Amino acid sequence: MPATDSSCLKKQKLQVLPERKVVFGTHPARDDVALLPTVLPLMQAAVWEAWADTLELISMDVGRCDRSGSLLDSSLQQPGLRWLERVCLLDLRQVEAFFTLDESDLAGRSIDYRIILASGELLWVRHWLLRRSVSAEGRTCLHGLIMAISEQKRLEWQCLRVSERERNRIGHELHDDVCQVLAGLSYMMRVLGGRLASEAPGLSREFDELNADVVAAMERTRSMAHGLFPARLNYATLRQAFQEFARQIKARFGLSIALELPRRLPRHAPEQIIHIYRIAQEAVSNSIRHGKATAIRIILAFSGSSAELRVEDDGTGFPAGASRPEGIGLHVMQYRARILGGHMDFGNREPAGAVVRLKYPLAADRPAAGEPALS
Repeated sequence: MPATDSSCLKKQKLQVLPERKVVFGTHPARDDVALLPTVLPLMQAAVWEAWADTLELISMDVGRCDRSGSLLDSSLQQPGLRWLERVCLLDLRQVEAFFTLDESDLAGRSIDYRIILASGELLWVRHWLLRRSVSAEGRTCLHGLIMAISEQKRLEWQCLRVSERERNRIGHELHDDVCQVLAGLSYMMRVLGGRLASEAPGLSREFDELNADVVAAMERTRSMAHGLFPARLNYATLRQAFQEFARQIKARFGLSIALELPRRLPRHAPEQIIHIYRIAQEAVSNSIRHGKATAIRIILAFSGSSAELRVEDDGTGFPAGASRPEGIGLHVMQYRARILGGHMDFGNREPAGAVVRLKYPLAADRPAAGEPALS
């Protein structure tokens, strides 16, 4: 910068803005609490308090706004309400376990589940447990925050549908484009191989090996395309879906999957089969890529009105000491399980390996989810 410019800058007067202070009162903590009645409706949230031993509601503060009624109806705000009685039966086990968490496990933890409104409709909520306190009578009180997330769940569902359509598109392109190019290349190589057998016998063997590699690449690509776009699942039975899946894994990874399926399988809707297929697909992929498994079993069992899918392997298992497995794929598996009305469990086996469980109700006992089928 020239010296003249520097001297000009030194002569400039800097305008100092007067300091502004925002004062809410003499007790900042009280001021924060005073904001809650206004903030809670904007978040579609409520401050929740209940007794730890019975989970009877002590209070539910939804703030000052007419919109709060759309979050939690008045029947859910009555002191003395037994909270677990309003939890969707399919989510009850996870919710009960969540409310028994130790103090050290509460930080940053939340749970998504469905509660039953007075109209009978289901509302998705996210529930945080913030702290515990002890009353003058010696009873433990749970303090938390509950927020309606139905719109978020709707967007998650839309994202899942978009993801499924993108999988289908890529699968179509691999099958109809890349596989056809590889098939044409293999045909041309066979023709040239026939000419080389007479004109250059020394190159014939190497050329045949190269052609075999192209054919193998075409088969792996076709298998990958079928995995991305399981077209048959729209009308296949669950048995056929798993048999086709095992064939694809054998073609792609050279690994045989042991299928343990009952002789008779209850009927599953096409959208159910897609979700179960994708959950098994992700579990097996994790076993092979991350767990380095050499043996995998897929077990399907039914008991009364419920079903359990287990994927077991002999790999390295989930990391020791992890409170719960993380990863986008595992979260998607859990979301698919909730769509089925079920839940996922992740754990390790003895002496080695991992086990992934999906438990879900059969179609006749599933609640109306109000969600369209994947397309």
